[in-house]
Amino acid sequence: MRFFSLKWKIALAMAGLSVLVVLLYVLLAKSTFEQDKISYVYDTQQTQADLLANSISQRIEKATLQASLLAGEYIRTGHAPDLSSQTDPTFEVLAYDLAQARVVFHVAKGTKSMTPATVWPRLEPQSPVSIIVRDPNTWDLITLVRNSTTGASLYVMVPITLGQDFSTLRDTQEVILSSQSDLAPARIETSAFLDVRGELAAQVAAHDMASTFELDAGGEPRLVSMAFLTAKPYRILILSKTQEALAALQLLFKRSAFFLLFSVSMIFGLSFLLSGQLTGALSDLSEETERVGTGDFGPGEGVRSNDEIGQLSQAFEIMKSKIVELLAKTKETARMEQELKTTKLVQESLFPKKSLAQVGDFTLSGYFQTSTECGGDWWYYFTKGDDLYVAIADATGHGTPAALITATARSCFSFFEKNPLPLPDMMNEWSDAVAACSNQRVFMTAMIFKFNVKTGAYEYLNASHEPPFKFRNERNLFYAEPLDVERGKTLGEDAKVQWNVKRGQLAPSEKMMIFTDGLFAVTDPQGNLLSEKRVLKQLQELADSSQGLEDFAGQSMGLFEAHRQGAILPDDITAIFIERAKGEAPPAPKKTYGL
Repeated sequence: MRFFSLKWKIALAMAGLSVLVVLLYVLLAKSTFEQDKISYVYDTQQTQADLLANSISQRIEKATLQASLLAGEYIRTGHAPDLSSQTDPTFEVLAYDLAQARVVFHVAKGTKSMTPATVWPRLEPQSPVSIIVRDPNTWDLITLVRNSTTGASLYVMVPITLGQDFSTLRDTQEVILSSQSDLAPARIETSAFLDVRGELAAQVAAHDMASTFELDAGGEPRLVSMAFLTAKPYRILILSKTQEALAALQLLFKRSAFFLLFSVSMIFGLSFLLSGQLTGALSDLSEETERVGTGDFGPGEGVRSNDEIGQLSQAFEIMKSKIVELLAKTKETARMEQELKTTKLVQESLFPKKSLAQVGDFTLSGYFQTSTECGGDWWYYFTKGDDLYVAIADATGHGTPAALITATARSCFSFFEKNPLPLPDMMNEWSDAVAACSNQRVFMTAMIFKFNVKTGAYEYLNASHEPPFKFRNERNLFYAEPLDVERGKTLGEDAKVQWNVKRGQLAPSEKMMIFTDGLFAVTDPQGNLLSEKRVLKQLQELADSSQGLEDFAGQSMGLFEAHRQGAILPDDITAIFIERAKGEAPPAPKKTYGL
């Protein structure tokens, strides 16, 4: 096959597939028709039986109701009923009193046709209505009417005419009425009835539900459909000769086979015509893909058609334009990622080179993590003589704009490190720099601390930042309490602010935790925040049990990481832990962790 062109391969495949379909259809159809050849006829004839049974049942119910009303009238009045209101010209009713063994009334709208002498011995004892087939089109109904007050009872007989009900049947179809104990020919030749009576009675007795079955009796197979009347146990049986019933299916099979052969012939011819058009468009599309493979993404002529090949060609042209856009976006994204990496590297240089430091009696440990590539949190420290300066800040927003503002803060502290100023002057200079660099569109919350590393005395200023926690030591038991702070203005908000310097004392072994608001904004994967009261209690326990500041800082941040469970950070996180060296202290009493 590799020596044939695609056109001939497609043509032969389509033609061969068509022939294969025909052969498979013939084999499967023959097998299927042999197995299910009468399923359609079964359903159709069963529907006929159900409809005929419903129609006759309605006639029986209507006739017996009228007869019961007339008999009831006779029982109440003792007079024969008046039929002047009856519209049916053939209506007739006869009442028989078994106690008196006589006919008490026999009235008819027209000519009387019923003869009661042979009626009563043939009553169906297990049915409220007994049916006698007088002739194929006329059945006599007998029902018992009782007066619950007087106890009087009458047997009432009325006829029903069924010619119109049988009009829906084919001339060759036969009808038999079945009771609990016998069969009665309704529309069937006497000889045929006698031929099938015995075998049919046995089959009917074996079926207690409406159904269709085959009957092989009388020398000719028949299809029998059975349906119950509402006057049980009476059933209607419709019989059709199997050969006649299946004649339509045989014709349908022949026509279907002819149609399929014709269809295959048409497909065989059209396959060669369509394969040429199809492969021509595919060849054009193949040339276009080769051009794209060489890196040429320019617009092509495409395939001009309204079929799937044309749609594929249009989609291919759209794909080329999308690839060009994607390449441009990828290039731009790579450039931005490189810039972000550069920004991140630059920002990392803005923080202290050592996150863990020992200054005199003080130990300091810092922690920083961004929620994006670049963050707006920042912290720094430097020493001047016996003084340790610590700063922390949080710029509004995230990403590159906030990160650039932290560069402003770092440049300010490069100056302060060489030229220490009083804390209020530091804060004002810092605020002016933020306002100038951001045009007052980005602000910062911040705190500055100045610790004396020998005495433990400290002073601080707050610019609308989160208050730190001081872990007060009472006989080697720690109690967390927030520092007294004034909220103050954010940096970059006002030109000059009158800052109120706060002061305090950090006793030996006492600790301080300075942090940004992102720390307590950490959530778990379900979005639940930490309970501040619960965290403070746990931090107090860690302060009691930790071995040094580094251990305390690591375990403290571990609390937040454990709650986070890998969830995305909603904000940057910065925390600074400070501890003054331990002094002599008395033994620790038993402690309860209450807040």
